[in-house]
Order: sequence, then C-alpha cells, then structure tokens
Amino acid sequence: EMWIGTVEGLCRYDWNVWTTWTIANSGLLSNNITSIAFNQAGTPCVTTINGGIFYIVNENPIIYTLSTSNLPDNSSISVQYDAVNKPWFASTAQGLFTETGNQIWLSFNVTNSAIPTNSLTAFEIDNDQNFLIGSHQNGIIIRTNNSDWLNFDTQNSSLPDNYIHCITKDSSDFIWAGTDNGGLVRFRLDFLDLESMNP
Repeated sequence: EMWIGTVEGLCRYDWNVWTTWTIANSGLLSNNITSIAFNQAGTPCVTTINGGIFYIVNENPIIYTLSTSNLPDNSSISVQYDAVNKPWFASTAQGLFTETGNQIWLSFNVTNSAIPTNSLTAFEIDNDQNFLIGSHQNGIIIRTNNSDWLNFDTQNSSLPDNYIHCITKDSSDFIWAGTDNGGLVRFRLDFLDLESMNP
C-alpha cells in the first residue's frame, strides 16, 4: 500500500482502490497532512497542521488534540518511531514530544531542556537513535543517544542558513540538511565540519 499526505486530506492506494480521509468524510479536524509513520503493528500515525495527530484504526481516525487529550501542540510537522516503538512528534510551537501512556505527554521545550527553540521544521531518528532536528530560526539541533543536546547555527558553525527544511542521515553517517536560502549542507558529527553546497 502507498500512503500519501496532502493539503486536502490523507490518501491510501492499494494498487487497486483509492481511499481518502478528509474533514468532510471522516471527521478529521484538518486536511493538511504533514507526515505519516507506522508502528511495528503497521498502524499509521499521522500529523497535521491545526488538527492534532491521529491513528487510522479499523479504517477510522482516532484523533488526539490539545483540547481532548492534552496534546502539547495541534500542529506537528513530523512523526518518527524510535527503537522501542515509541512515536516522537516535532511540533511547530511546542518543541519535541511523545506519549508516555494514557495521554500523558513528555515534552522537550525551551523551558525544560537545552533545545534552543520550540519551532521545529524537520525531524528524523537515525539508526543510532540520534534525533536530527531542523528548526525555523535556530539551525540544526541534535539530541544524541546519550541525551546530550547539540546545536549548529550560523553563529557557531559554517552553516549558511538557520532555516532548515529537511534533514536526514545516509549510510556513510553524513547528515544532510536542506536550507531555505543556503542550499544543501552535509556534515558528520565525528568531523563537525559543515560543507555547504549552494550555487
């Protein structure tokens, strides 16, 4: 199956039939889908802008929001599962958070951690369980698998732009980041030397 998030709802294509979930037909609170991830059981977890998060269970959305389940932020740009099958959410205004059970949320934000901003734009968990995070104005943030926080921006590194659109890590341990105005950046944590590949 192929799952697709659009600004007009969530789509699934099983190579024969298209199924869609929208505000109009399934009670979603937002059609603006930002990311999709699957747990070990294959259940999709979906993030939205202004519509909370939801899981598709038996073809129906189970929705979590700020008002109904104390979700820290109704807008998240990415969901990633860690090695113990726990979903982590990168939000637009409340930092990074996960559910510890029974709608109890653990958050990392500017008031309780060393994360430099709550406004996140990109997120990936690599194979070593490092959290790779892009931000709106504070460059690249990394929460290492030792729970240390690292921050690379235009002031303390050769990062050419603090606005990060996307971030990932390749099989050679290079971290790649796409910026707003500074092109593509590549670096390794063991080298701590950022290469900017912009025109």
